[in-house]
Order: sequence, then C-alpha cells, then structure tokens
Amino acid sequence: MIPESIDFNNVIEDGAYTIQPSKTYKLDLVSKRIIGTIDGRDAVLQAVRKILDTDRYAYEIYDGSYGHELVKLVGKDFNYIKARLPQIVEEALTQDERITGISNMNIRRISIDEVEISFIVNTIYGDVPYSKEVRI
Repeated sequence: MIPESIDFNNVIEDGAYTIQPSKTYKLDLVSKRIIGTIDGRDAVLQAVRKILDTDRYAYEIYDGSYGHELVKLVGKDFNYIKARLPQIVEEALTQDERITGISNMNIRRISIDEVEISFIVNTIYGDVPYSKEVRI
C-alpha cells in the first residue's frame, strides 16, 4: 500500500520530500512462495503485475484505489475496448507513486474474450516494457 500522507521525518531542510525505498517481498508465482526481497525497478514490475491481476473493489484488504476496472470492458465491442483499455490501465497503474504513466500501448485480439496488451511503463527508475494477456 502507498502511504496517504507525508511522513515529515523524511522531509529534508529545503522542503523536498525524499522517496522511500520500495523494498518488498519477492513473489515466486510458479511455486507460490516468497523468495527474498526486491527493490527499485523489479519491485515496480511486480507491483504492475499485482495491480493488473487484481480487480478493483473485489478484496477488502485493498482500498478503492488499488487494482483495475477491466471488468467494465467485458462484452464490449473491440473498437470500444481499444479506446478505453489504455485509460483504464493507466488509471490503475498511476495510483502507485513510482509509476508516472504508460506509453506505446498495443492491443491485439487473441480470441473473442481475450486480448494481448503490451506497453511501456514509465517509472521513476526508467521505462520498462510490459505485456499481458487480458480476458475481457
């Protein structure tokens, strides 16, 4: 979770806020285990994967700003999906303060109810390519 308020212990004398490390547990999704810790770019990529794997409002453990609303695209026309998908993904991901936006999104239909999306995640650690198959 991202803090909702500034911890004034992290404000340096000139008023600038220092960004805290993004160190978190590393998840091994194949063996379904925690295997150490990660930080920086790898932690952001893991956050992207988790956000895009979580339906917004589906789990009480997360507040209303976590996750995606791709369910709104279920059953819609492909042209509508292509128009709305980038907005939905960007809105979901930019809730994380380490992510500044997304760019170069490509959407390819795989089947009647599945698309492949690929895009660049713009982060404070640099740009990172990402792709995912999404059921719609």
